[in-house]
Amino acid sequence: MFRDATNRNNSAYISCAAIALLLLFACNTASEKIFSGYKEIDVFQIPPSVTIPGTIKQAGIWHDNTGENILLLSRTPDLTDIPLTLYDSSGQASIHAGQWVKTDTGYRKVWQLMDQVKQCELNLILNFFEGSTSVTDLDHNGIAEVTMVYYLGCLSEVSAYQMKLIMREGDYKYALRGFTCDPFLVETKKEPCISTDSIDLKKIRGSFTDEELAQTGRLYGAYQSASDFTNAPPVFLDFARRQWLKYRMAY
Repeated sequence: MFRDATNRNNSAYISCAAIALLLLFACNTASEKIFSGYKEIDVFQIPPSVTIPGTIKQAGIWHDNTGENILLLSRTPDLTDIPLTLYDSSGQASIHAGQWVKTDTGYRKVWQLMDQVKQCELNLILNFFEGSTSVTDLDHNGIAEVTMVYYLGCLSEVSAYQMKLIMREGDYKYALRGFTCDPFLVETKKEPCISTDSIDLKKIRGSFTDEELAQTGRLYGAYQSASDFTNAPPVFLDFARRQWLKYRMAY
């Protein structure tokens, strides 16, 4: 009799333990941080409902905790016919980028970026740095970050271009804005950039104006401020700084 009761108690204990393990597994599965990695796709693989102005320069897909995501980058007008130059004589140009997430009713736009140069009668420069777009999960929260780096300007001579780095994690936006290194100084073997430990221009500005800084070369290669990243995970700014340093001479 006592043995039967003991067996029943053991069986009940084992059953409860098994249920607890199943519940724990289910909870862990539900909270698992999923990021599949980014893969480029061809234009014909883009769903018909996902559209963006201009000629598509890059398209890609990934999966994370929000579901299936699509990224598009484009430019208008197209530069395909003049691949050996950065310049565009049309007088105006724009670049676009956007992210869409798949839902039960179709694809929903998460965000869209647009920048442009208008009424330029000089050398119009506007494009993404080749290979600079990345999709990551730096903070391992299962929601991907999209980082893009591009340059723009309307110049009468060879000089530093404006440079922008934009990072998006869903509705959150972070940015670095500044200048590339001066290509003329690169060609003449002179130091074209401020030192890497002074890359944040806000920290070295002092009482100097942008023009005064440019005359000394201290403006080139710097971003204005990292204030957008104040409330972001520190790893975001670390990555953004590495991208900035990588592409500020990549014209």
